[in-house]
Amino acid sequence: MAGKRKIRLKECASLMRSGMGAAELARHYRLSTGGVKKLLNTLVDAGVMSHQELCGCCGMYRRMAEGCEERTDPRLDLIVPVVVSDLDSSATGIVRDLAENGCRIAGIDCTLGELKRFRISFEALSNFNPITIGARCVWTSREGTHRPYTCAGFEITEISPEDSQSLTRFMDLLVMSHSGEWQAMKPSPQV
Repeated sequence: MAGKRKIRLKECASLMRSGMGAAELARHYRLSTGGVKKLLNTLVDAGVMSHQELCGCCGMYRRMAEGCEERTDPRLDLIVPVVVSDLDSSATGIVRDLAENGCRIAGIDCTLGELKRFRISFEALSNFNPITIGARCVWTSREGTHRPYTCAGFEITEISPEDSQSLTRFMDLLVMSHSGEWQAMKPSPQV
């Protein structure tokens, strides 16, 4: 029987602080969802990260703390900058993670239950047009110590079929590029 894997909590906390989400943590340490949950609780119990800090940087931990149900759609932490504009104001922010039914946005002030209209621009990838969504704020938190900003979770309430298709294609591309599957899809060079 194999022994338990040693995970350095300070290293794990550093990865979380640099933006690594629960899904990436699971891949990095080869943990199940239950293993990630246990690791997150251990980070707080050992005093390596505070409850508030972990709630601010990890959606899975925040949902555990709030007693929320597990998500039905997988959420992808974004590794490319995705700019979002509030269509009802001049505010802009960054999409931190994305799912087919919601997203986490940093930098746009909002209140719980507020309805917003956003334009999400995939500037890093020229072959994707911006999409427009209607969304309802389901949680907010203040993040950052030197320059505080709002981070909020939104449930997508309105999206056109075309934009929904674009969102799915964008997410599929991110999953494939992260897993390396895209390499298998590249055409072989002509000789």
